[in-house]
Amino acid sequence: MTREDPRPLRVLLRSRDGRLLDLEDGGRDVTLEEFRARLQTGERLRVRHETTGGDCTLDLLLQLVATCLPKEGGLLGLLGDGGTR
Repeated sequence: MTREDPRPLRVLLRSRDGRLLDLEDGGRDVTLEEFRARLQTGERLRVRHETTGGDCTLDLLLQLVATCLPKEGGLLGLLGDGGTR
């Protein structure tokens, strides 16, 4: 049996044109950098595809890794804290 995470889960929407939308904030666009910052603060996020409703969180995480690795110096730079988590 697992203990449920007490942090609220925020669901973002991935539009057909690739934009990331925060419906809890009036459909505001969320940048990849903002998504990264939210992850770094420990916010629980799930990304759903606009048309299918399917979970595409992993797709966005892979995009984030692919974007950050070349300029951040590897996974430690992606984590933002020297990888101490």
